Amino acid sequence: MTNIIERSKKSTAVEMFLDYGDPPEGYAFLPAGDAGMTRRAKQMSEIVLIAREWRGGYPRITGIWSPADVLKAAKEIQQASAERRQKDRERRQNRDFNKARKEIRLQFPSIPAFDLEAVVRRAFTIGNGTVGRAGALDLSEQCRMAVVAHVRHTHTAYDRLMSQGRPDRSMYFDYEDYMWAKDEHRSECRRAVSDDIRNVLEGWEAEP
Repeated sequence: MTNIIERSKKSTAVEMFLDYGDPPEGYAFLPAGDAGMTRRAKQMSEIVLIAREWRGGYPRITGIWSPADVLKAAKEIQQASAERRQKDRERRQNRDFNKARKEIRLQFPSIPAFDLEAVVRRAFTIGNGTVGRAGALDLSEQCRMAVVAHVRHTHTAYDRLMSQGRPDRSMYFDYEDYMWAKDEHRSECRRAVSDDIRNVLEGWEAEP
């Protein structure tokens, strides 16, 4: 063990580099890679040993040695914390789903149940990055745009039209010209199905 001793800014533990020799009895090894567990173990330990290996003259941290009972307690706390976060996420997700269902039903009272659920699951799932999670829009706009997108892709020939006549990158020397052609193709396909979308939406907007 070297005599290099550091005190971490993120924990109260004294950190010592273990470059050779064996760790003290009762210590267990935590491999590098789990930042949460490493941080928690340091916060709960008085002394942690930083394991390193040398490659090409440079050290690489492979993990830490910490008291085994500390690592066990840290793992239990981390698991409990993860379960709480998951339950909180599920509550938020169910709340968002219910709000979206209510708003979509308000705008489209005759939307079929299958389509309603498809829109909600596709557009309002936390973390999916779709229009339903766009914070810049209010819920009414989010719902309408999500329904329009769903109709475009599932009730019209839009996807088939998009796959036909798609611009070939090899045919364009300039990348900006290629992107312009792609945008034009997308716009043409949207115009081609706009009447079909309108007809579906009008049917769903009617009172059942």
